[in-house]
Amino acid sequence: VADLGWWVDRMRQAKTSMNKARLQDLEDIGFVWNAFDASWDAMFNLLREYKQEHQHVCPKINEHYRGRPLGHWVGMQRQLYSRKMRSPEQAANKTTVISHARIAKLEGLGGFVWRLRTSGSVDYEHTGFPGSTTMVATEDASTKLEALSNAAASHPEHRVTPSPSSFQTIDPIPFVQQPPQGPP
Repeated sequence: VADLGWWVDRMRQAKTSMNKARLQDLEDIGFVWNAFDASWDAMFNLLREYKQEHQHVCPKINEHYRGRPLGHWVGMQRQLYSRKMRSPEQAANKTTVISHARIAKLEGLGGFVWRLRTSGSVDYEHTGFPGSTTMVATEDASTKLEALSNAAASHPEHRVTPSPSSFQTIDPIPFVQQPPQGPP
């Protein structure tokens, strides 16, 4: 097996100088030229399957899905995104930030939440909602509220309660929920 790893590494390094016939043979058998990209794509596809099954893309950080650490992977994407937003000059370093293409793919799933615990325009307290105990809708509050509402509606065990200070902020958004009534 060690010899196979050595050979695979050599093929990857020689790709640019490899003759076209050998290159085509390797392409035909589905040779993986970039293991990092292949691993990311496999986890993304797993997240897509998770969404089809659970109707959301917020697995808990320690959640495994089909034997893979999906919650940890989603958390890592959030960290890479946060790093990109904090240090745009690092954006050229592809291993420390997430690419625009990957951001678009994750957002294309619908309901992907980048920041779970940051300050912003609307605070939401989640009781048992997958992924965290607190989420803040910042950029596209309407879209995130709709996704959150849909996920909560499909999982009655996950109750969504906006904090009382948020109701004035929610008014312009089509999602409206009455504040909890206190004791008489």
